[in-house]
Amino acid sequence: MTSSTTSTTTTTLVNGCDPATATDLTGQPEVTVTFSGAPTFAYSPKCFVASAGTRVIFSGNFQFHPLIGGEVVNGT
Repeated sequence: MTSSTTSTTTTTLVNGCDPATATDLTGQPEVTVTFSGAPTFAYSPKCFVASAGTRVIFSGNFQFHPLIGGEVVNGT
């Protein structure tokens, strides 16, 4: 009798951002993210990885934007 185990790892994507294809901005002291207004709220860069301690600046019209700060640690 042969036995085998299959393991699958699932990563939850935050707003469709896949860490495997994110723009690598590690090592940058500062990153600026621009965004458009309603209805698209398009970001540029859309998805990126930065080093701990990187200053991230969001530039756009905050009057109608629901931006909330946060940090993704270990995929959650």
